[in-house]
Amino acid sequence: MTGYNAAYDFNWINYLDKRNIFVNFCAADKHDAISKLIGIMDPGEAISDKADYMASVFEREELGTTGLGDSVAMPHGKSGAVKKMSVALAKLSQPMDFESIDNSPVSYIFLIASPLNADTLYIKVMASIIRSVKIHRICEKMNTLESPGEIYEMLLKTVIE
Repeated sequence: MTGYNAAYDFNWINYLDKRNIFVNFCAADKHDAISKLIGIMDPGEAISDKADYMASVFEREELGTTGLGDSVAMPHGKSGAVKKMSVALAKLSQPMDFESIDNSPVSYIFLIASPLNADTLYIKVMASIIRSVKIHRICEKMNTLESPGEIYEMLLKTVIE
């Protein structure tokens, strides 16, 4: 198959549950945003201990910013409390400082929960989200959407091609 690229076949949407899409998300700052997002996300079977997972996310934040630029932050952590890969998405009610690499505020947070021994999958999920932001321009499309259902449907139509 000419031009086939297995990386483009991988899709992060498979790890996003519609219940973990939040609109008009409010937080005082980066720390508050991460704490609140982990607190309200539906762990389903993915996370057995939110406190343990949260500690891994904050430990990762200590290493450097997860504010990627282009109004996107991608806090993430690997923990023994995470049983299966999971993604949560927050559309903020107001842009906030996330110490992003481009010094611009963040409007979208993609939170990734990863099991400890899933390094390859972890990297694929992050790369797939970045590709969706850069190539599919999903943030621009989300700007006009007002419900988790609308966002989820747009993501299915836009990212899964």
